[in-house]
Parts: sequence; C-alpha cells; structure tokens
Amino acid sequence: MTTNKGCNRAGDLMETVPSVLIAVVTVLTAAVVWRASVLSSEATGADRQGIINTLKAAAAKAENLAYLYQQEADLAQTHVLLQAQIDYLRGRADEFTADNKGSAEAAIVNSEADALLIADQGTVANTPLAADTKYRLEDGTFDLDARLQAIAAENPDLAALDPEQDFAQADRLDNKALYLALTVIIFALALFALTLAQITKSRIRLLFLAAGVIIAVAALFTAAGLELVFRLAA
Repeated sequence: MTTNKGCNRAGDLMETVPSVLIAVVTVLTAAVVWRASVLSSEATGADRQGIINTLKAAAAKAENLAYLYQQEADLAQTHVLLQAQIDYLRGRADEFTADNKGSAEAAIVNSEADALLIADQGTVANTPLAADTKYRLEDGTFDLDARLQAIAAENPDLAALDPEQDFAQADRLDNKALYLALTVIIFALALFALTLAQITKSRIRLLFLAAGVIIAVAALFTAAGLELVFRLAA
C-alpha cells in the first residue's frame, strides 16, 4: 500500500513538474517578447528623432548660409569697395598736397575720404566677417567656411544635433530587439520539450524534461547575455 502511495506521489510529481516549468518558461517567453517590443518601440523613437534632428540641422544650416551670404558677405564686399575708394581718395589728396596750389582740393578730397571712412567703420562694426582678421585670407578674400562654423557654434543646441548618432542608436536597438526575438525560438523549443515531457508516460519523459530545462536555461542566459553585451557596447 505504501509502495503504491509512493508511486502515486512520484507520478503526481512528474505530472506537476512539467506543468510548472511550462508556466515558468511561458512567463519568461512573454517577458522577452515584451522586452523586444519595448526595444523596437525605442528604436522607432530614435529613428524618428534622427529624422527630426536632420531636418533641424538642415534648416539651421540653410538659415546660417542665408545670413552669411545675404548679410555679412554683402557688407564685407561693401567694406572692401569702401576701402578701395578711401585709398584712392587718400592717394589723390597726397598728390594735391604735393602741389602747393592744391591744398584746397586736398582738403576736399580728404573730407570725402573721412566720410567714407565713417561709413566703413559702421559697416565693419556690424560685420564680424570684415572686422575680425581671422576671417581674412592671405589673398585678401574672406574665409566664409570659418565664419559659417563660428555662426553655427553660436547656437550650441543646434550645433550639438547629431542625427547620425540617433540613427546609430536606432540600429543598435533594432538589432537588440531582433536578437531577443530570436531567443523566443529557443524558448519555444524548451516549451516543446516540456510539453512532450508532460504528455509522455514512459522513462523518456525524464529525457524531455531535462532537455526542456537545459534549453530554457540556455535561452534565459542568451537573453541576459544579449542585454549585457548591448549595454557594454552602448
């Protein structure tokens, strides 16, 4: 009688263990699917942010180019022309001064040059491209690329935009979600083995049970390893 009770208890245990393991593996599978879904959603968000930042960066660059070429470059050109006129008038004034009879003409020409100089000073004061010598090249032209970079740096928030980083983050999250989703296949194999352990009645049940446990543990470590690897690589 005792032997029969022991056999019944062992039989009940062998019926219960696979069911419990199936429930546990099912919960783990659902957790992995949920995690993969969250990662996929985050990847979509990073991809969307990359597109937004690309548009912002392009709009900021277009605005900076318009400002540089339509305002500063135009004023810098005016500065160059005024300087050429001033130099010419100063030269003419010197010629009149050299002639003892041309002092009056020299004064008139110098007054014209002074007026142009005042206008030029006002132009330069509002034009960093012309006022700052670091933007002047050896041939007398202006370094527009350097000035454009300086204009962009004046807005650190826009300068810090990095759409490529957002797209790279989206790719990493997509890959992580994909690999986690693939571990679901391993969990499915574990569930299949555990299901066979539940429905079989012979000693092979232990083989299916062991295989299911081993596969489930391997799937769990694989999922945890993927999380760790992607965190270290981030």
